[in-house]
Amino acid sequence: YRMAAEPTIRVGLAKIESGSMTFVSTEDIYHLVENGGVILELNKGISATLSYSGGVYRYQDAQGQNHSSNTYLRLEPANDSDAIFELGGGFERDITWKGRTAFDTYRGVVELRLASDSARTLYAINGLAKEHYTAGVAEVSNSAPTAFLQSMAVLSRTYAHFIKGTNKHADRYFDVVAHTGDQLYLGTTIEETTPNYLAAAHETRGEMVTYDGN
Repeated sequence: YRMAAEPTIRVGLAKIESGSMTFVSTEDIYHLVENGGVILELNKGISATLSYSGGVYRYQDAQGQNHSSNTYLRLEPANDSDAIFELGGGFERDITWKGRTAFDTYRGVVELRLASDSARTLYAINGLAKEHYTAGVAEVSNSAPTAFLQSMAVLSRTYAHFIKGTNKHADRYFDVVAHTGDQLYLGTTIEETTPNYLAAAHETRGEMVTYDGN
């Protein structure tokens, strides 16, 4: 079975309980996009603050640009869909059993968006290629046998593809959550600390488990 194009996935990275987070791109120019149109351009290495309060989303950057809207905030890379960015401020992901490293670098698109569920939680959401998502899953030790790492990469990819086809997180506007409610996903930092698993993900690129054609 072959897909016409590489699938993407939307990941709920973290709750932004402070109502605000910072963003900086390390690899590409980013566009603030609203309703499919580009509102403004943010240069590489320039910090921006994304926030929500009182029913209004607000954007402000170190270039002196400001924008406010009732629509969620979305930043897209201008040239490289796999570009890496860093989140900070109210965004915190310190996973103690993974060495207390700040897991704050990710690839692709980022949104600050309020869920429509009863909790009305504010989330940082990451949109990226499913292969990069698979490479950033952190469910295994780097020292595990190669065949085990390859099997886990296939299963992680399969699970993500299956869950994307459900409505598990529909009212939160993402496909999977980044903690173990689905799979622990830690972005590009874990790619650096588990190179054997990263190699296993590359070696099994695109492979998933099917049964009866499903």
